[in-house]
Amino acid sequence: MTAPPNETRLIAIGSHHGDDQIGWVIADCLLQRHGRICDIRKATVPMDVLNWLDGVHTLHIVDACQGPHDNGHLHRWEWGELPVFCDTMLHTGSHDFDVLAVLRLAERLHKLPAHVVIWGIQGNHFGPLDSLSVTIVQRLPEIVETIANECVGVTNTTDR
Repeated sequence: MTAPPNETRLIAIGSHHGDDQIGWVIADCLLQRHGRICDIRKATVPMDVLNWLDGVHTLHIVDACQGPHDNGHLHRWEWGELPVFCDTMLHTGSHDFDVLAVLRLAERLHKLPAHVVIWGIQGNHFGPLDSLSVTIVQRLPEIVETIANECVGVTNTTDR
């Protein structure tokens, strides 16, 4: 099914492994607290994103990442303005293609939406028996509200 041409879509990427599940948890929280503020989908691998781009004007991708900040830190980047360190920061090694590689492919295929926002929630525990980090759970309400506000049109372009 093709989306309306001005649709906003949020794709949460995750798994059941520790902090990698944060994308899915955020998607569930958004649906529970805010209903369908935009089209929300869950992916198990970043490559799934390519199947869900038709008709989308604004794309939000939510995924766990590793990087230089404390656990639970929320990062926000717009496509085309990503810092150099994102190439290694966003790749957690648990997926076949990382988020940036998929977006680059979408761009080359002329499928990339006009506006792309990448939300990275910094995690530290990605093992198969790990649960979601306590710090991330504590920050979850703030993270969900920040993403929800932007999905309904409130924009703040700072890295959190």
